[in-house]
Amino acid sequence: MKWLAHPWLTIRVQIALGVIFVAAAINLARGNAIDCGCFNVSAANKTTEERLADMRWDILRDLGMLLMVGQLWWTSHQLKDDDVARASDRPATVS
Repeated sequence: MKWLAHPWLTIRVQIALGVIFVAAAINLARGNAIDCGCFNVSAANKTTEERLADMRWDILRDLGMLLMVGQLWWTSHQLKDDDVARASDRPATVS
């Protein structure tokens, strides 16, 4: 499971989530109720106000996912820093 915290993977996921987050936020600010059907196809019968409310929840969900991926990225960097610090604390061995 170490590959899940790989820095390049987390950076790519953060970029993808960031683009989705920004696009949804811009459309919400403009009052455009977008619904691609990616997560729920039952929005066909909803009013514009209901779809805008759903978009607010979607933005909060995306922000939560973005924060979780950011935490994975931060943890992966902390682990690398701790490994370097532990390696420098070890006494040199003579063969």
